[in-house]
Amino acid sequence: MRQAPCTVNPPMLRTDEVDDFLGAQSHVLQPLRTVAALGVKDCWIGAGLLRNVVWDYLHGFSASPVPGSDIDVVYYDAADVRPTADLSIQQRLCAAAPALPWSVHNQARMHGPNGDPPYRDAADAIAHWPETATAIAARVEDGRITILAPHGLQDLIGLIVRPTPASAAKPDVYSARQAAKSGMSTGLSCSSSTRPSGSRPPRLARPCRPVLKSRSFRHSVYIPRRRAPASGADDMIDGEAG
Repeated sequence: MRQAPCTVNPPMLRTDEVDDFLGAQSHVLQPLRTVAALGVKDCWIGAGLLRNVVWDYLHGFSASPVPGSDIDVVYYDAADVRPTADLSIQQRLCAAAPALPWSVHNQARMHGPNGDPPYRDAADAIAHWPETATAIAARVEDGRITILAPHGLQDLIGLIVRPTPASAAKPDVYSARQAAKSGMSTGLSCSSSTRPSGSRPPRLARPCRPVLKSRSFRHSVYIPRRRAPASGADDMIDGEAG
């Protein structure tokens, strides 16, 4: 585990700055552009790559890939749920950027292993991911970064680890995940004995109360409406509301 360069005044990041921040990180922008070049419908990069770069920044680390971490590429194609389709896309990504650790999964079939009802689209699948701070994804559209954040970005920039509503409904599964990934709530931070009062470690929300909806965000932050019919499941928010 890396020891954070703790400071009395840690860096800050607003929700309306996340898209520009991600676009300024070359190790994030390069794979986003590589994925966009494939032209795969409803295709995103999500989870750890995005969370890690934000949390590194908020702890004073320079932006760099976390060793051993995959680049999680997710897409939704209900017409072809064969694992070989994932492999085909992954091979195309490896041919375009062979040095990157690609991992591709069609979310149209992942409800089965996760014990969930069938997902409507990639946004619905991401909303069912375990933690709110990691249930985010991004892609490049029309030259700018679009962020998919079913539960908002407040927990991401607030360094909060809490289950999504779907995970909170499966407490035994979530508790087992926490035990297996016990470093998530304390990693990327100073140890308690050395951390000054100004630093902010990721913290586990207690009690685990799901965040049903957060505020709206400026720029290209895309927040699907929850529990809406498939025909109107998503909306692009371009402005800010309280």
